[in-house]
Amino acid sequence: MKGNTEKRGFFASLGVAVEIAGGSLRLLRRYPVLVVPLIPVFLMALGVEFGLLFVQAWYIALPIIFVVAYELMFSFVLSTSMLRQVHEGEKPSLVRAVTSPGTVRMIPKVFLLSLVWYALVLILVAVEMAVKALLGRGKDGGEKGKGIVDGIFGTVADALRMLGFMMVPIMMFEEIGLGEGFKRLKTTLRESPISALSGLALTKVATTLVSLVTWGVFQVMGLTGFWVGIAALAAAGLGWMFSIYLEQLFATGLYLYAAFPESPIVGILLEKHIGRELPPLPVPGAAEQPLI
Repeated sequence: MKGNTEKRGFFASLGVAVEIAGGSLRLLRRYPVLVVPLIPVFLMALGVEFGLLFVQAWYIALPIIFVVAYELMFSFVLSTSMLRQVHEGEKPSLVRAVTSPGTVRMIPKVFLLSLVWYALVLILVAVEMAVKALLGRGKDGGEKGKGIVDGIFGTVADALRMLGFMMVPIMMFEEIGLGEGFKRLKTTLRESPISALSGLALTKVATTLVSLVTWGVFQVMGLTGFWVGIAALAAAGLGWMFSIYLEQLFATGLYLYAAFPESPIVGILLEKHIGRELPPLPVPGAAEQPLI
């Protein structure tokens, strides 16, 4: 694997992160089917969140939450399969992504990845609760400190999710297992630590902006009563899907930039040629394969 291992300074790394994040929107406009696998995951997560209001038993709640976590990770397997089609000069098709042998081979791999990811998140939550309990012994209940703890642990959780997302394209593009994929992940992060952190911050900012803009549009429409709740739900849903899409595409873009700089996906993300001459990009509407 011949990658892009040039050392970059802070501002150059930040520039790469901004370009990849902006290019993710360009890729979505070109191939909106990439976000389709996230729609059922959001609906499932919404249903589980509502159901957990009535189910308090942890031995029921934890497995259900894991199923949603697995579905989220597997949705990215489908998106990555479509991105690999683009990488190979084809138009992305969800049908071919679902039926691809590569997707089938990823089922046990992504299960193990989700299991590791979920275990780390549970440990993180346990540590967070312990820290908050210690802070709660103060005179003011540690409210100010709890807010800081929420911010720190929330950011670490987001970082773990993005690292999990980056493992998916690594395993799929290189057709390797979890152990070898983790080694590749460490190499990629070692080459682009600032870009990775910048991308995490950019996705959080973009998500907030999308949610606020969407909610603002609904407010301007003058909705009342029942429709206010629907508008809030729609704003939250769009913000969530946009956030996850950006995280997934940023993780993929950063990996491909480091590992396969000649990929057509990198050409779309950065709007320029890197490395050797890029193969022709597929033109939307030119191929006969169905989108879904």
